[in-house]
Amino acid sequence: MSFAHQQIGKPYIWGSDGPNGFDCSGLTKASWSQAGVYLTHSSRIQYQQAAKVPVSEAQRGDLLFYSNDGTQAGIFHVAIYLGDGQVIHSIRDWSSWDGTKVTGMYYSSGLLPLAGRV
Repeated sequence: MSFAHQQIGKPYIWGSDGPNGFDCSGLTKASWSQAGVYLTHSSRIQYQQAAKVPVSEAQRGDLLFYSNDGTQAGIFHVAIYLGDGQVIHSIRDWSSWDGTKVTGMYYSSGLLPLAGRV
């Protein structure tokens, strides 16, 4: 996770896995590659590559996937779980959330998180 923390403040760039910016799956791919783990550059395929765990049992370093409907087909975002309800991710939002940063794990109507361990 130190690699991911070193990327804080870099912009969200769709399709990028660094070094100047990242999209969500590009950040998880690049971060895990530092530990010798290969992940595909796709949040939906990363979900396939991970062992599924209940979100309530997520541990530091697990991937947290956001899905519109709780299925793999509905996955649209991935983050790295830091513990204590915090994640690090690269997110594109038309507000102050743009880029790579640490935020709280967010839940809202229609956003169903799934967790995976690599």
